[in-house]
Amino acid sequence: MIAGLLWQADEIRHTVQAQLVQRTLNPQGVLGASARYEIAHTRVAMGIVRDLFVRVEVEYQRQRDSSNDTETTTVRIFYLDDDTPVHTETLTTHNPTIEVRMLDPRYYATPNGLSLSLSALEIYVNSNLRVNIANPTYSTNHRAPSGVIGLAYTALRASATASPDNPDGLSYSGSIEYKLTGGWRFRIGTTWHNLPCTRAPMSWRTLGCDENYPYTPTVQLTSTDNAEIVVKSASMGTGWQNDGVITCTCPSNSQNAGQQFNVAVEKFISDSYTSQAQVAIVPDLPKSYLRLGEHFALWLRAGFPKTVVNRYSYVNIIPSPMNPCHTQNNCTEFGTDTTVLHEERPQLLEVSDTSSLTESECFQQTTYSPVYASVTGSYIRGYRTRPIDPVPCLEKSYPDPDDPPSGEIDYCTHCDWGGRVGISKTIAGAISTECQHPTSNSGGLPPNNQMVPYYTAIDDDPNRALWGVTTRYTNTYANPHWQVFLFWMNWELGDPPQPADYTLYWQPHQQQYLDHPQLPNPQRIKKRNQLLLEPFAVSPYKQHIESEVLGFPTLWAGVVRYGVKELTRVASVVAGQDSAPRWTITGGTMVFSAGGIVVVPTANTVTLTFDLADYTTAPYLIPAVADAVRVAIAMGMVDSIEVRLRNWLGDEVVLDSDPSDTTLYRYRRAPDTYYAGSWAQDYKALLTGYSESPQDLQSTGQSPALMGDVARRVVWEMLGARSASTLRITLTQAVPTPYTLQYPTFYCDAPLQTRAMCETSHQQVAVEGDHLTRWGTISYNGGSTPSALPPHEGATYYDLLALRNHLWRGQAHNHQMTNDAQADYLQTLEWTTESDLAQDTRTVLRPDRTQNALQAIHLNAYRELPPIGFLPRKARDMDTLAESGGWVQQATVYAPVHRYYLCYPEYLHLDRVTYDTGGNETSRTQLTDEVMMIGVYKVTRQAIELTNSEVVSTGQVQYRLRSDGQDWARVTPFHGYTAVVRVRQQAGPWVALTRSSAFRAARAYVQNNTLYVGYARDATLQDWEDTNATLTATQPALVYLPAAQRLALAVQVGSEVRIYTQASEGGAWSMATTVATGAHPTLIATSDGRIYCYYYRSGVIYGKQYDSAFQAIGGEFTAISPADDAEIDAVETVMAQGKSLIAIIYRDGGAVKVKTSLDGRQFS
Repeated sequence: MIAGLLWQADEIRHTVQAQLVQRTLNPQGVLGASARYEIAHTRVAMGIVRDLFVRVEVEYQRQRDSSNDTETTTVRIFYLDDDTPVHTETLTTHNPTIEVRMLDPRYYATPNGLSLSLSALEIYVNSNLRVNIANPTYSTNHRAPSGVIGLAYTALRASATASPDNPDGLSYSGSIEYKLTGGWRFRIGTTWHNLPCTRAPMSWRTLGCDENYPYTPTVQLTSTDNAEIVVKSASMGTGWQNDGVITCTCPSNSQNAGQQFNVAVEKFISDSYTSQAQVAIVPDLPKSYLRLGEHFALWLRAGFPKTVVNRYSYVNIIPSPMNPCHTQNNCTEFGTDTTVLHEERPQLLEVSDTSSLTESECFQQTTYSPVYASVTGSYIRGYRTRPIDPVPCLEKSYPDPDDPPSGEIDYCTHCDWGGRVGISKTIAGAISTECQHPTSNSGGLPPNNQMVPYYTAIDDDPNRALWGVTTRYTNTYANPHWQVFLFWMNWELGDPPQPADYTLYWQPHQQQYLDHPQLPNPQRIKKRNQLLLEPFAVSPYKQHIESEVLGFPTLWAGVVRYGVKELTRVASVVAGQDSAPRWTITGGTMVFSAGGIVVVPTANTVTLTFDLADYTTAPYLIPAVADAVRVAIAMGMVDSIEVRLRNWLGDEVVLDSDPSDTTLYRYRRAPDTYYAGSWAQDYKALLTGYSESPQDLQSTGQSPALMGDVARRVVWEMLGARSASTLRITLTQAVPTPYTLQYPTFYCDAPLQTRAMCETSHQQVAVEGDHLTRWGTISYNGGSTPSALPPHEGATYYDLLALRNHLWRGQAHNHQMTNDAQADYLQTLEWTTESDLAQDTRTVLRPDRTQNALQAIHLNAYRELPPIGFLPRKARDMDTLAESGGWVQQATVYAPVHRYYLCYPEYLHLDRVTYDTGGNETSRTQLTDEVMMIGVYKVTRQAIELTNSEVVSTGQVQYRLRSDGQDWARVTPFHGYTAVVRVRQQAGPWVALTRSSAFRAARAYVQNNTLYVGYARDATLQDWEDTNATLTATQPALVYLPAAQRLALAVQVGSEVRIYTQASEGGAWSMATTVATGAHPTLIATSDGRIYCYYYRSGVIYGKQYDSAFQAIGGEFTAISPADDAEIDAVETVMAQGKSLIAIIYRDGGAVKVKTSLDGRQFS
């Protein structure tokens, strides 16, 4: 099973230092401070279970009494949430430094969640190694596949207490200030990295009752390795001390009424405050989606909770009992206020294109590190009085004037004689970050309108004040990509429309229909996209999302952890001795030696045929996509060499040698006698009873045969698109003599343009220079010979490696593939077998604009997860896709809505055609526009609104692909297509017209690869007598020869121009006169008896002159240069002086041109 390598480094180092800033203690008592450093794992995507990875506690204590004064600092190390420490150490220094070193960390997404493997876990105390665990591996032990976890956060906590005392009743004081600094960073190579952090706001709420804080703890945080907490605690007190003298008066009903006397007042003081603070270190990284060109996707955003900072204050002042001697009012104030960090965002359905509301609302927000801090103070003032003078108010004396008997009258009405009064004052303040439960949720989104707006999170507990906050928080604003999902539903399909199960049609094709009633009108664009990069077809997490999150299977939007491989062809390959199985021979025998092919002729003419595409024999597919071939033989060994390309239906074109290098033959194009397009596929996927049924409309269509052949799926073996099936080398000798043919070398030009375009989400067009291949149509399935992929399956990383070797390297499919995979995925845990690579990976093509090359994006689709802030990656360059920028949380998306049609040699357009009930066409609307040319291919595009009822096999509305004035295929407008459509001759109207020997009109034309010659029955030319000429030929040209009273027919047979004559209507045709190698012949017989045959070859129009018996008059001459590979016509005009002027009509650069000549040879 493939495990996805999410993140790796050479080391993660967590460092914390506890510092005893100051402490005082007089005369005795206890001082204490504690620091806690937590390295926590939590399921970032789920928050169901919290796992404490490492916890370090540092405890300082000072105890002082009448005989001892001791200070100790104790370090306790806890591991894997065990309450029993794995190491305890008492230190003599009170400023310890703790380091937790995680060596060679590798985070993998596994079937059970996220797994962390280390080469070692080392924990140091003051640079001394105390814990050393070799090769540990950690996982969540949660059921597959929903246990998705991440490195949640590192938390710092500190608190301090001071409890001095004095048993003798004298004054006492004590204070302690403690600082905790630290965090984490990671090392890649020799470079250390940290991540920026932003601490949640900390401003203390003003206390009421005119009170002030004596001290507030501080928390500072700028980066993951630069956190600081300072806490302080203090206590002080006194015994009873003189606080002054007051005068009292005896009441009127007492003895000696009105007499005054003095009373002493004594006071004691007891003040104390404690503080604590915590911070969760959460990286604050840029968050975004990288859009590869055009992007339209239907996203469902889960709700985001509100995040706030709450501030509390409390004051309570209570004098007891009330006494006029010392006045103090009661005062109690409790206050709270809230600062909103992030607003609550409800569930949202939207179409994302160049941006999204989700990104502006949720991705552009600051990620704050949650904090908690508090300070509590207690202030007590106690008072008592005692008489200084004898008290005259009493009726009698008592043994203890401080404790009169119960029921006796207190004669001092203005003072408390012996009674104790006090003032108790308490203040408190706190700051806490809170990630609230949501209060609202938008409904109406099928199939689950009560989706929780965050993954299940744990509330706070007394010992871990920030756990629940951080878990819920890191599931939303800290890692917002986890809240954005692809939306699916049973959109209707067919005619009449019926809801199509999205798991059987839309998801296998990775298409969305961009419409929903809850979308705002501008976003209801009613088009289909292609989710090119989403690993939906493979990922198991869609079941997790269905069972535990949304209620329907889907995935998060975008991919993160993908590789990029450049696809560049080799410059040349040799079809050497090991290519023997690809050769056949006629007219002789052959032996494959180290120096070449030894040919032993048995006839004057020998033809060797080489298969240009072969998946099992070197040099594999490169000869089929090459640009030139070198065919060399020792000089003088043969009389002539002819090199031809032949397609799979037998069409051929002769290759001309390079004038400066006569052994080098460049590939060339020639029109085919058939056409084909990629529409001959059935896109029904797994949807029973439904088919889109595209089909060829012309009888010369060969689309099903092409799409059914594995080699032709990848390489277009049609001469019109320049690739071919075989190379044919014909050698002639007057006397058959053995010779050695050097092994051919095939050359590939450096592409001038490289593009990749989408046909469907899994099948793409790759154009390099003038060559086109179709990617994602075959699967190797572990074998050397691939099989055809169904349209709802995609090419894997294994297919990429195999086809790259076959098509771009000229190597065996498994050559160095293991090394390639290891280099790409770095760890053997990433993949285990070729079967894994062939099942659980995906590839997508893209042009590399910086190098004019093709890029193949490959990803481990089985374990692809959204970005996690604690496992950062570098931002990707838009062109190269290299991770070369700063640390970010970034996912890549690519979902175009345009459908592209690539065609040779004309533009291919999609037309919407309507018919009446009788089948007559009533209207036609073109739905595509002309965009560009890529090499020789012309590109159109369409992105029309759809109802999805366009799937019709018959009916009054059809969608047809049209080019060069003809409809070639009936399709649905849901996909892109590639095609070669214009054939050498089209069925229907005549190609050549002249008069016969009986002075009737004569015509010649090709229909269904058969040459017909016919004669008109009357002058209206409406009724003809056509017969099969029994000649295998194309491009007919007819002319009547008055002097010879014969009909002459020039035709193209293969790559040759030949002339036949007929003495009478319907009579036999003469033996052929071979004119030359060429195409597009035309004949003209002038009024003064001259006969010329003009024809095209290699950019030039050549000519030959004949007499009436078709004997050549002189040799071949150049008539016009340059010229296009297109039809030629010649006409005569007799000038006033009786001279004959010949005009040739031809094409040059696509434009129709005319040149004239008096002698039939030199044209201007």
